[in-house]
Amino acid sequence: MSTGYDDRVESPQGFDAPGQREARGAAASPAEAAMSGAQSRGRKRSRGKAGQPWQPAKERRSSQLAPGQPEQAQPTREEPRLHQPAEQSIPPSSGPSDLMREERSLLRKKTALVGLVLVLLIGGSLCITDSDPLIVSPLEVLSCYGLWFQQLFVSFTNPVDLLTAAELRAVHPLYMQIIAHAGFTLIYVIAGFLLALAGALYQNVFRNAIASPAMLGVSSGIQLGVAVLVMVYGTAAGYFLVQRYVFAYIAVIVTLVALFGFARLMTTKGQPVNVVNMLLVGTIINQFVGVFVTYITWYVFDEESYDIFSTLTTMVVPSNAVASWVALIGGAVVSILPIVLLRFRLNLLSFGADDMKMLGVNASRLQLIALVCGSIMMITAQLQVGAVAMITLVVPHISRALFGAEFSKQLVGNLLLGAVLLLACHIIASLVPYSGEVPIGVVVNFVVLPAFVWMIATQQRKWE
Repeated sequence: MSTGYDDRVESPQGFDAPGQREARGAAASPAEAAMSGAQSRGRKRSRGKAGQPWQPAKERRSSQLAPGQPEQAQPTREEPRLHQPAEQSIPPSSGPSDLMREERSLLRKKTALVGLVLVLLIGGSLCITDSDPLIVSPLEVLSCYGLWFQQLFVSFTNPVDLLTAAELRAVHPLYMQIIAHAGFTLIYVIAGFLLALAGALYQNVFRNAIASPAMLGVSSGIQLGVAVLVMVYGTAAGYFLVQRYVFAYIAVIVTLVALFGFARLMTTKGQPVNVVNMLLVGTIINQFVGVFVTYITWYVFDEESYDIFSTLTTMVVPSNAVASWVALIGGAVVSILPIVLLRFRLNLLSFGADDMKMLGVNASRLQLIALVCGSIMMITAQLQVGAVAMITLVVPHISRALFGAEFSKQLVGNLLLGAVLLLACHIIASLVPYSGEVPIGVVVNFVVLPAFVWMIATQQRKWE
């Protein structure tokens, strides 16, 4: 009898007609049979009485109510809800590219800040003279530089119209002092570059935080060369600028040859030179040369010769002579250019000799290049500004703290920070009320040592 309901049962394979159920029942799996039975029972419960067409449950309840009787609300059964946690805003993950971009941005900001400080210090140094008044206004400085550029242009176009020194003083009384002090400022900036970078090279070669050219015989070798110069030329040694460089270079070359020779003798044949042996040998050579220089100054020199020696080593005043500028620029180019070209390979100095050999790098050759370039930097700077060895020790630590340990970053950091520190000490030395010229080395030690102690204490607190 037809009930008005489609008796087909939905199965996983489709809809089955009533006559096909028994035929499939035997072959159906237990899971399919259970599903088919559940669907059949549910539909049978939804059918009406026999002979009546199928109606939805709500319509059947409405037909059973008396006329005018309101329909009662049936209790609803709420379906259980699964716990859904509140949505949380998850920040996007920072990949390596984002971190590198942030690091580069921070490095550029630090470089720009230190560069700005250097520019301000250069501007302040240009406003200082060596006579009365000690400080001049920036407008007077700009007028003197305008006159200097005008004379430079006239020297190329019409040299006959060049003004003499007396005429230039008549135009501006402080013209000669301001222009001369501009040369001194540039010398201090370049010397700061060289000293800081020399210290970084020595610390990377020896993998020692307190290694510097001053501790390994280079500074003592320069003093030895100047002492021999004074012994040869007497009180006139201050006028022999070229000979001063020659004697200093010869003394430092002898020191470095002795350093590498004794370190090689202490190393097993066929093995690279051990940096610990080089450090020990360098300390011994430094002490030996220092004793020899002390003997010369105390028992060989008379009072006048000792004053000349002290002036050429400690109380050095930069010179604007042509030979001085040639030696400064030549030494800077010869020593900095190889370091710039090898700036990425110099990172390998932080590894051992065996690791460098596995990477195909000649450790001894790379160490020799770094030491020779660092020694040239030290000679060039010290003969211009005197003994300021603390720059070579302290600035590399500050550079690593601000710019990181990668050598290309250290290169930029040491160049900028060395110039900033040495130029700041020069300004302080120029402004100190003193009857004579205050040695810049004294000011460097006074300014740098407290900062160095504070930095070491801060790092020690972080390590703990």
